[in-house]
Amino acid sequence: MSQDNAEFAEFFAASWDPCLRAVAASTGNMTLAEDQTAEAFARAYASWQKVSNHPAPTAWVVRTALNAGTSW
Repeated sequence: MSQDNAEFAEFFAASWDPCLRAVAASTGNMTLAEDQTAEAFARAYASWQKVSNHPAPTAWVVRTALNAGTSW
């Protein structure tokens, strides 16, 4: 596993639950929140070089998840 993949895996493990809870609180729908959060983490993985340098990567994922729901 590359260093970037290991860093992302650690971020994912630490951040999934807080991100999911934040999105679920906003949407009021756990199934939709799970889909939006998964989409946001997929985008974070694809842009990990940028996201890992963001001052608040967890907030980036939450905002991206909420934006995904708006665009759907």
